[in-house]
Amino acid sequence: MGRFLDKRSPNAVMALVSVVDSSAYMLYYTAFVLGNPLFLVLAAIVEKLSTGMYSVYPVYEYLAYPEDIREKIYVFHNILPLLSQAVTYPVLGYFLGVVFADIDYLVTSVLVFAVASLVLAVIPVFWLPYLTEPVGKHFSEERQEKCVKEIPREFYPVALIIIMLGFAYSIAPFLALVNLFIENFGGGLFEISLYEVAAGLTVVFLSLPVLKISKNRARMAVGLGLLLEAVSQMLLAFSYRLELAVLSAVLASAGYAIMDPFYMDMLFSKIPEDLRGSLLGGIAGVRKILTICSPAVAGVLAYRISASAPYIVSALLIFAAIALLYFISD
Repeated sequence: MGRFLDKRSPNAVMALVSVVDSSAYMLYYTAFVLGNPLFLVLAAIVEKLSTGMYSVYPVYEYLAYPEDIREKIYVFHNILPLLSQAVTYPVLGYFLGVVFADIDYLVTSVLVFAVASLVLAVIPVFWLPYLTEPVGKHFSEERQEKCVKEIPREFYPVALIIIMLGFAYSIAPFLALVNLFIENFGGGLFEISLYEVAAGLTVVFLSLPVLKISKNRARMAVGLGLLLEAVSQMLLAFSYRLELAVLSAVLASAGYAIMDPFYMDMLFSKIPEDLRGSLLGGIAGVRKILTICSPAVAGVLAYRISASAPYIVSALLIFAAIALLYFISD
């Protein structure tokens, strides 16, 4: 998938993402209408193809915008989708979870999402500034000018932290959250939408103030962010009240907002520029392998032990990642 992206314009790939997303929704709709699990599996496969191309968005931002405003662009990349989520999620949750809770309405909503995704495909092609060069050309030219360097020792704990965090997040997927809300909180779509709104608004409010944190305090910021995320997972695992679940969403999002601008910078600072592509690709490959097996692990934990178990294991992995920060210099 990375090689495919390297040879195409980012705008074309972003349009393709919307088309593939629309195809996945159509397959889901067909599966629900026909009651055929084969279409459900096909939809999940097509959806995974789409997520494999999501890296095109930050690449487009990197290439399309000048360096002096890039940091602000990344902040808005976080703020705008989450602000939209904060507005639309409670509306969708209320209508689909309370007003139109009948299964026929839910199935029809999937068809609406399919059409909407297809319409969105025109935005990167006809509205966004068009980049004619393939994604990979810019970076391949830069790599030719660099000399190969040794991999710093401090790269390994940073890489391990990122891999562990990927596994920690994927072991508590959205399905596990839905199961937890049903089992522990007796809630449904509307309650989950409140959780998502709290998460989104927290990131929106904290993203701009976090930019004022000095880069010299990057390790401290990452450690604090991870600690908040670990506490939120434990709170979600052991609480049985909706208010505490919403509080856990606030803590998790606060942790994400605090650490997000810094922990990828920590990674990049430990990798020679000429090795970034191969090493980051290696990390992504390991994380992808773990995400393949993590839903099965989450399912076993949730159904064989308890609905809270995936979140307990996730918190323990995050605590282990915090311990690894000791081996990284500022």
